[in-house]
Amino acid sequence: MMMEIVAIVMVLVVVVMMMIMMMIIKIIIIIFIITIIIIIIIIIVIIIIIIIIIIIIIIIIIIIIIIIIIIIIIITIAIIIIIIIIEILLLLLLLLLLLLLQLLLLKQLLFLLPLNLLIIVPQPPTTITTTTTTTSTTTTTTTTTTTTTTTTTTTNRTTKFARLI
Repeated sequence: MMMEIVAIVMVLVVVVMMMIMMMIIKIIIIIFIITIIIIIIIIIVIIIIIIIIIIIIIIIIIIIIIIIIIIIIIITIAIIIIIIIIEILLLLLLLLLLLLLQLLLLKQLLFLLPLNLLIIVPQPPTTITTTTTTTSTTTTTTTTTTTTTTTTTTTNRTTKFARLI
């Protein structure tokens, strides 16, 4: 009977040891699975962080490119406006020079002309009279004389200065 108790105790010890071994194996497997899950979560978080960083870098690059394009457009518009202003100023300078040239030519013309010709005075109308006389004589007792007078008046309103030019 003692042997049976020893055998039962031995079987119980083996069963308990196997249960302890199974518990240790379960704990090792659970720790392994938890470690794998943590590693996978860390890798996913790192990938998400890398993707977010890449997206932020791409957005920053796009914003920089848009800012550069806007600056180039503003500089181009400013250059075009400056060129237009310079052209307008050159045209105004050309007109001023032409006006100055006209004034100089007029001044030289004024020095060449006598002073009394520069006064613009309207002239009185000029009257041109043409008289035609026709006389007919008949050899009968009566003498007939016919006189026809035609008067033409032309008005001339030009000035001496304008006539001179």
